[in-house]
Amino acid sequence: MTTQQQVEQQIINLSLTVAEINVILRSLGKHPFEEIAALIAKIKQQGERQIAELNNAEAELEGESIDNQ
Repeated sequence: MTTQQQVEQQIINLSLTVAEINVILRSLGKHPFEEIAALIAKIKQQGERQIAELNNAEAELEGESIDNQ
C-alpha cells in the first residue's frame, strides 16, 4: 500500500452541527447516486447513533431531576 493509500484509509473525526451535516448531505445529493449512496448511508448511521445517545442522556438527566424533587 502506498503512502497516499494509507493516508486515504485513515479515519478522522469531525465536529459539525446538524445544520452543517444537512448542508453536506444536500450537496452530496446533487451527485450521481451510485457515487455517494454509501457515504450518505455512513453519515446517516453515525448521526442517528449520536442523536440517539444524546436523547438517552437527556432523558436520564430529566429522570434524575424528577427523582430529586
